[in-house]
Amino acid sequence: MKLLTITVAAVLLGMTLAGCGDSATGSAGGSRNPQARVDPQILSDVAAGAFPLPGPSELRTMRVTLASIGLPNAACGGENVRDLNNTSFRFDQARYADLDLIAAKGLTEPEMPQPARASPSCRMKKLPSFGQWSELAAPWQDATLTAANAPSVVATHARTAECLRRASGLKVDDGDPTVSYLNAVDYVLSGLSSAVLSAQDQRKFSLVYARCTRGYFAALAAQLRPMKRRLVERNRELLERFAAQLAALGYVP
Repeated sequence: MKLLTITVAAVLLGMTLAGCGDSATGSAGGSRNPQARVDPQILSDVAAGAFPLPGPSELRTMRVTLASIGLPNAACGGENVRDLNNTSFRFDQARYADLDLIAAKGLTEPEMPQPARASPSCRMKKLPSFGQWSELAAPWQDATLTAANAPSVVATHARTAECLRRASGLKVDDGDPTVSYLNAVDYVLSGLSSAVLSAQDQRKFSLVYARCTRGYFAALAAQLRPMKRRLVERNRELLERFAAQLAALGYVP
């Protein structure tokens, strides 16, 4: 199940190493019309992909990330992603959880098959700013670590952990209750031999998580939002350029 191992940085870094996009130290590639207007929703989606927040914007993070995989692939003669609104492509739910999605669909869903990849060199030409955009995940990881250790967030740990322990019966560490809980859920579900039991328990554990962690994620999001605004402004030209490249490939927000 591995609820914690998929992070935005890991996915984007993997795609960059596969050859999709220049690094931040290389050429940005492509031309940019300074007079061109960028669709505000596409720009917002691109920012959500680089700097995810807990809450419903996680749907936009997943959508734009899937588009950055499928659209250049399709433009190079390969397959597009089947459904940009698919929500199985979850990221780190200890930090960027959409609790309403978790309550409705669980902590995980069956994963959508990934399309066969076209030539990396072709995909890089179609989406030349991808590498630079993906590398924005590094400063965002640092910002998230800082936010997660803010006093207002740490102040929610004890009651969050107590709620998770009481409702689930699992061992949850006060020091980092979301990470501890998801690791405990992974461990329990990996030891269940019955698919029926596993599905029932996952549903239970998902509802517990959605109910017990709202205060934690509200505090974390409050810390992250001003950090995101600063990083968006600092990287606006790159975000606008990447948004324009996605739009040129047919991205519809």
